[in-house]
Amino acid sequence: MPGLRRVYQVHGHTDVPSEFVIPTGDGRWPKLSWGWSLGYTVTSIRLSGAYPTQVAASEEELKKLKFCFTTIAKREWNEKILPSLKVYRQLKHHGLVERPFVVPSEPPWPEMAWGMPLGVVVNAVRTGSRFFKQSTRDKDALIQLGFSWDFYQSNWRERIFPAIQVCASEIGHFYLPCNFVVPARDPWPKSAGSRRATL
Repeated sequence: MPGLRRVYQVHGHTDVPSEFVIPTGDGRWPKLSWGWSLGYTVTSIRLSGAYPTQVAASEEELKKLKFCFTTIAKREWNEKILPSLKVYRQLKHHGLVERPFVVPSEPPWPEMAWGMPLGVVVNAVRTGSRFFKQSTRDKDALIQLGFSWDFYQSNWRERIFPAIQVCASEIGHFYLPCNFVVPARDPWPKSAGSRRATL
């Protein structure tokens, strides 16, 4: 516990990398913990339930230290990523998160996710390089949120083509100025609203 307390004092969390070893001879750490493979211990607690008696006895303090009792990926997915995708869908009316998008640091966005580069995370989910287990498990929920596994195909289907259809019926031609912005009003699709036209 002294090592975890120190990690929390320094970093504000206890998300210790699995390879972390408490430095020997470093006076910032409790002397009895020098050389301890704290990362391995934390990983063992999370994945295999090591030290069950001690963890149970320290549960309240561990919660105060924001200790993650599951895997970091599972916690990130359940508390940051999926809730952010839900808010994104509510506000934007589509699930086409673009790569540069960062979660704003304001409500209604989940506070734990403020500043998270959601676009980068979504791109990693699309390619299968991160959160594979979670995205596979929650595939139906992602589909309901309009999550796009293929950004370009979904962008065409949900934003560009519907705007083209309205353009044809409302304007009657496609000779639009380069700076034309899809209006955020009916009959234009909400999913394309305030989008600079590339028609």
